[in-house]
Amino acid sequence: MTSADRRPGGWLGRKRVMAAAAVVFLLSAWGFAGEYSRDRDLSAEIVRLQSQAADLEAANVQAAQQSRDLASDQAAEREARLKLGLMRPGEEVVVVRGAPTTASSDVSDAVPASPPLPIWRKWLKYFFH
Repeated sequence: MTSADRRPGGWLGRKRVMAAAAVVFLLSAWGFAGEYSRDRDLSAEIVRLQSQAADLEAANVQAAQQSRDLASDQAAEREARLKLGLMRPGEEVVVVRGAPTTASSDVSDAVPASPPLPIWRKWLKYFFH
């Protein structure tokens, strides 16, 4: 017999030390795995937030450009003419009925609108067609 086997608790003591080392190793591995997962999630969140920040900066630049455009006298005059129907002294306003009201649309693109249906026909169409 070896001297380790003759000592009291020799083999049993080694098993306890190995079991304790295994528990410490497993707890450490579990902690590292949790931190790795958290780090990966945070990295993905950082990338997503950076992309969102870039989109918001682009929208901010576009809004600032639109604000500068609307601050000019020409834009104010254009809006007054189109939305408010105002005109300069000496000008005459011509209203074309049936044409679209937007200035950028073409008259050839206009589709004649059908008269609105009475409510009772809408109900009949809804329930029986």
